[in-house]
Amino acid sequence: MESVLFVLWHVVICRVWAWSGQNHERDNAFAFFCADTYYVDADADWPWTAEHVYDTANLLIWYRMYFWDQNHAERLRDFRTVYVGKNGYRKDCSWAVEELERRLQEDSVDRADILADKSYLSVGHFYPMDWVMQPDGKYTCLFRLAFLDVPMVIEYEEPAAKFAWELLPETDSVGGYLCQKAETEYKGRNYEAWFCPEIPIDAGPYKFRGLPGLILKVEDKAGDYSWTFIDGAIQNLNEPMIERDYIRRKASRSKARRLIQGIFEKPFPYAVSMGANILIYQEDGNHRPLTGEEMEESIYYTPIELE
Repeated sequence: MESVLFVLWHVVICRVWAWSGQNHERDNAFAFFCADTYYVDADADWPWTAEHVYDTANLLIWYRMYFWDQNHAERLRDFRTVYVGKNGYRKDCSWAVEELERRLQEDSVDRADILADKSYLSVGHFYPMDWVMQPDGKYTCLFRLAFLDVPMVIEYEEPAAKFAWELLPETDSVGGYLCQKAETEYKGRNYEAWFCPEIPIDAGPYKFRGLPGLILKVEDKAGDYSWTFIDGAIQNLNEPMIERDYIRRKASRSKARRLIQGIFEKPFPYAVSMGANILIYQEDGNHRPLTGEEMEESIYYTPIELE
């Protein structure tokens, strides 16, 4: 199939000009997807129509997730949705990614128009990892590459997360709820969390659980990551929890982490290896291929899990 222009996930390509230091004055114009710079082969097949239901969500909790930009200068925000299933499943995912995939799999859509519209990004940035907890506590971790215009994820499995929480006497209000403080260490980071005993639900953002109440706020003490409950954003549901039939690149945790790190270190070569023909549009309306120096550009990345 002929390879054409192509939009890639914003953390991998769309901000590279601003990140590389060549055009800092254009940073705001490159907030997420730069459809005026890259675009998608709208004629390619999009086989994301197959999906199956693995649980029914009875609760949805919204969080703001904050993380640093590539220069460690600005805190970026993702709106995360945490679904709690009736049969023991739980899923933490980015609302923007879910919305983009929903639109891209609709019949008779122009994917280039969808990506150019960018309204699904009106809530902020996004972090392209999903964490799905199974009833036995084990996790399926998905690094989503929809932004290569390919229905593919890098998938790896993990055993149940174990948190050795220390409950502390401090209290504070989060989202109008009285919360108690707790601390823990997990995979190389030290966290402080605030949970609400009034809401007896064993859940929270990311993988956090195991406290006697819903976890409403978590902060990494190093200041790299934080999650905060959005006021009033707890919804009772009766909706299916759906798994799409992605193309899955399954790997061990260690191999998947190396692969994800490599995508950040060499984003353009990785895109080319996926069949992309990446061209940069210029102000005069013409486009050109990447230079050798641009092909070697890397992107700042600090994983949540350091171990």
